[in-house]
Amino acid sequence: MYDNKASNDNNAAGNKGPEGNTASQSSNSDRQAKLGFPARLVQSREDVIRTEWKTEETLEVIIPPGLDIEKFTAELKQGLKDLIDFNQHIDLMIKKEGDAYFTIIEVNKHSTGEN
Repeated sequence: MYDNKASNDNNAAGNKGPEGNTASQSSNSDRQAKLGFPARLVQSREDVIRTEWKTEETLEVIIPPGLDIEKFTAELKQGLKDLIDFNQHIDLMIKKEGDAYFTIIEVNKHSTGEN
């Protein structure tokens, strides 16, 4: 889980940069980039309280109860390309703290549909 109040050290572990371009190294690099995404999201958006991986492909993003979830989701979609540096598919499940309602943002869709 990534908390907006946590130190910036959370995303430093395991990030040693590319040391070649073999397929396994590229896959490992892509995986590391995906795992570092929650920290980048929390650091870039002050209105994100915390994130938590629910499954391998689902990241729950918790925002404050008073925030407009539809407006937040639209703004996040617009700036998402600047935060994504991996090719793996994930779903962002956006929820207000203490509320069961959520919206989904699909990242790196594998279909030919709209992203």
